[in-house]
Amino acid sequence: HLPRRLRRRRRGGGGFPPSALEAGEAAREMFEERLATYVAWIAHCQLGALLDFKKGLDTQIRLMPAEEVAFQAAFSRRELRTAIQSAFGGAPAKPAAAMRRRMAKHLCKEEDLLGVAWARLTEYLCGEYEALAELASAVYRDEEIDPSPRRLRDALAAAALL
Repeated sequence: HLPRRLRRRRRGGGGFPPSALEAGEAAREMFEERLATYVAWIAHCQLGALLDFKKGLDTQIRLMPAEEVAFQAAFSRRELRTAIQSAFGGAPAKPAAAMRRRMAKHLCKEEDLLGVAWARLTEYLCGEYEALAELASAVYRDEEIDPSPRRLRDALAAAALL
């Protein structure tokens, strides 16, 4: 006599319950989805204004020519500098360390969740910041983003060692 959950189902699709492989794949997909949500939340807690500016800039570029976006009041060079300054305060090391500390409070060290989540956060932030740099170079022709994407990547790598 098999337990109810292992018996052949007669109604519906029939057959046996999902195999361990399918259950493992489903668990992995759920983990990836939850990790992506968590990483986005951590990034937006610390750098929300900058990421929102990037999203708005991307939307404006889709709606009008890139040369005209800089003339919008909400997307002027000054607003770009303000968003970067509010996010980093001149040095990307401080927000990177703050994000690392916040993640260390939430995640278990025994299962290396912190390392996995930090790697994903680094990948996410570097991708978003590089996309912002590309958008800014398209809209503001001679504007240099400071800190550079390379400097942000180095700050995140240094914070990983904390």
